[in-house]
Amino acid sequence: MYSESFQPVTTPEGHVLNVVNDVPDFRDRMYQPGLAQLKSTIEPDSGILTIFNQGSEGSCTGHGLAAVINLLLKRKNDDTLVSRRMLYEMAKKHDKWPGEAYQGSSCRGAIRGWHHMGVCNENMWGYKANSSDTLLTVDRAKNARNITIGAYY
Repeated sequence: MYSESFQPVTTPEGHVLNVVNDVPDFRDRMYQPGLAQLKSTIEPDSGILTIFNQGSEGSCTGHGLAAVINLLLKRKNDDTLVSRRMLYEMAKKHDKWPGEAYQGSSCRGAIRGWHHMGVCNENMWGYKANSSDTLLTVDRAKNARNITIGAYY
């Protein structure tokens, strides 16, 4: 899963720091900033951004992407909460590492999973840390078609 030179670090609080660079993808684009001056600070949208706690499981990709999707939905006056579990499980199916018997995934895997599968509602597939409920059912897959991404770069 990691190169031999990479060594994950554990913080005194017990959090494992194990993020590695993603491999290049044909959709990658160089960042080209606009010519408009940016604000010196940007405050999060108060009251509509929810930050989730993954607990002891390495599921940050599912939690982070769920927070973004939920924020985008709330900005459209939609209070739907999306499944952090589905985003994390689909990330492991679509990332660069073989199999799924490991903790963690990549942001690219999470985006690819959302692109290919969509994401169901949180009430269809709720999140519990280290849950054994890792299977995408037919009902979950059908519900996931309601929240999809069109394209990504």
